[in-house]
Amino acid sequence: MGIRQWVWGMSILLSVGTSFLAYAAPASPQLERPRNVRLDIVGFQVGTSMHFRAELIGQALRKEYPDWNIKSVSTSKGVADVQKHIKEKTSQFCLTLGPWKLEIEAYSPFYRQQGINFEKEFAWLPVMPVNKKPVHFFVLADTGFTSVKDIVSKKYPLKIGYSVPVQDPLFRRIIEFYGGTPEQIKSWGGGVVNVSFGAPIGPEMMSAGKINSGLAWAGIPNPAFLEGAASNNWRQLPLAEEDELLKKLNEIEFYRDIIPASTYPWLKKDLVTVAQTEWLGAIPGTLPKDIVYWVVKGLWNQRKYLISGFGEFADVLDPKFINSAMKLLGNPPHPEAVKFYQEEKWIK
Repeated sequence: MGIRQWVWGMSILLSVGTSFLAYAAPASPQLERPRNVRLDIVGFQVGTSMHFRAELIGQALRKEYPDWNIKSVSTSKGVADVQKHIKEKTSQFCLTLGPWKLEIEAYSPFYRQQGINFEKEFAWLPVMPVNKKPVHFFVLADTGFTSVKDIVSKKYPLKIGYSVPVQDPLFRRIIEFYGGTPEQIKSWGGGVVNVSFGAPIGPEMMSAGKINSGLAWAGIPNPAFLEGAASNNWRQLPLAEEDELLKKLNEIEFYRDIIPASTYPWLKKDLVTVAQTEWLGAIPGTLPKDIVYWVVKGLWNQRKYLISGFGEFADVLDPKFINSAMKLLGNPPHPEAVKFYQEEKWIK
């Protein structure tokens, strides 16, 4: 073989080899998963569904990453304990108490009196939606009310139970839309009773006649409502059928939703209401940012397990829901969560 033929042959081999290597090489280096991570997840008061979801999320991550040490933190004082964990950064994740814009409106005045900047000290960054909570508005059926506007038009002495102060902005917007105020209701002989109406204590107080109305956002079907309404004459009122009211509730991150007729025995047709999204929130300054990426990835990989343990995960662990929920956010989502969703092409 002459030198020219040898050089030509070697160039062909080098060209083919280079092409093969270029084809075989990965397009981008694979991310290395962090090992032996320790995480605490605050899931609200022990015994609540929020704490159960936090436990389920922790178990899903342990299944996906066996070397990770995950603990779900139960609280004894509810909101106060959750906010303490966020402020003192003793946990890395929390299940959110309400939409961020609503939290600011509800809690900022209280903390401002103590010289504390609520928006700075209690911030959380949305990571993944973990539940959808439709709003339930109940009144006694013997009132004859079919709409919230009846309360104002009849100047009814409404004694309404809900969680103060977090649900104040929601109730105030609803009642003001129909031309009333909480202060007017008080002048008519009614008022607000501070009680978590979505927990058993709320329906029990309504059954005992201590309140004649209740407001709560809760997953469906809510066991406390099923039990309380089964033996009492209650009526559930629709919300935000009017577009203008919906716009006012959009300001605090509520969106139109439907409670299907099959959800509760007293619903003969679908009920129009509003809902808010509960998020798994990352507490800023508590962990390396790339951990969030792996948390989202791991939970998505374990979505079947999550849904099997809590069926309502199916409503929110859905690309379309995630896309729409993130558009309503009043605070920016965690950039590493955004990175995962963009990789999956669920958001732009």
